[in-house]
Amino acid sequence: MRSFSGTCKKCVQVISVSLVLAFAVEGIGRKKCLILGGLGRALMMLWIGGFTAFLPPATPVAPSALSYLSVLAVYLYAVFYCIGWGPLPWIVAAEVAPNHLRTAVMTIAIGVNWLFSLTISKLTPIMLNELGYGPFLIFGFCCLLMAFWAWICLPETAGYGLEEIGLLFEREVISRSLQDAPGGRMFIG
Repeated sequence: MRSFSGTCKKCVQVISVSLVLAFAVEGIGRKKCLILGGLGRALMMLWIGGFTAFLPPATPVAPSALSYLSVLAVYLYAVFYCIGWGPLPWIVAAEVAPNHLRTAVMTIAIGVNWLFSLTISKLTPIMLNELGYGPFLIFGFCCLLMAFWAWICLPETAGYGLEEIGLLFEREVISRSLQDAPGGRMFIG
C-alpha cells in the first residue's frame, strides 16, 4: 500500500508537469513544443545509443560521470516526451479535425496511438536483445523525423479558434507551416 507522503509526492509531480505543460503549450505554441520535444528526445536516444555502443559490456568498474549523464538522459527523455510528443498529438488531432469528423478522427487517432504503443512495447525487448544499442539509434532518428515533420508540415494552431484552424489546412500547408517554423522564413523568402 502506498504511503500518504508517496501519494502526495505523485500528486505534486502530476500537477507541476501539467502546469508547466499548459504554460509551455499556450506560451510558445504547439509547433515549437513538438519540435523541441522531438529534438530533445532524439538527442537523448542518440546519446544513450552512442554511449552504449562504445561502453564495453559487462565491465565491472565504478560508474563514470558519463554513466551518470546517461541516467540523466533517461530522465530528460521523459521530460522532453511530456513537453512535446506525449500529450500534444492528442491536442493537435482534436484541433485539426473538422467539427463534423472530430469524433471519427479522434477514434482513429487514439486507436493508432495505442496500436503503435503496443507494437513498440512488444518489439523493444526483442530489438534490444538482438540489436544491442541499435534500437536507441533507430528511435533517435525517428524522433528527428518527427521534429522535422512538425517543422515542415504542421502549421501553428495556438491562438486560433477551432473554426479558423481548418482554414490553415486548406491551401499551401507547407508554406504556411514554414512561415510558423523557427528559421523557416529563410526558405520562403
